[in-house]
Amino acid sequence: MESKVKELTTAILKAVNVKIDTPVRVIIETVLEKSFYDLEKEVAKLKEELERSVTWSVEDFESKANERGAEQYDSSKFPDALEGMIGAHDCEYGITWVHVEHWLEQECKK
Repeated sequence: MESKVKELTTAILKAVNVKIDTPVRVIIETVLEKSFYDLEKEVAKLKEELERSVTWSVEDFESKANERGAEQYDSSKFPDALEGMIGAHDCEYGITWVHVEHWLEQECKK
């Protein structure tokens, strides 16, 4: 089976090479360059968006728990509480420390 795949792949690559009169290596390099260029552009765009955003993380739950007495909270529940808080928030009002405290108390108590 593997040899058949190799044969078919070789045949396709040769056919493509002959048909468009460009070495397969050049095609692959071009695709890779474009892919990396597009990927770099997308990463830059996401980085720029992230730099302008306000984010909440598990570390925020840890910080609030430490202020209130970490021993009373189950830290394994912090990720789910964070996801719940983000999913349930009202975009008209955003998320504040009061919301973190609420979710910490309601979802993370031992």
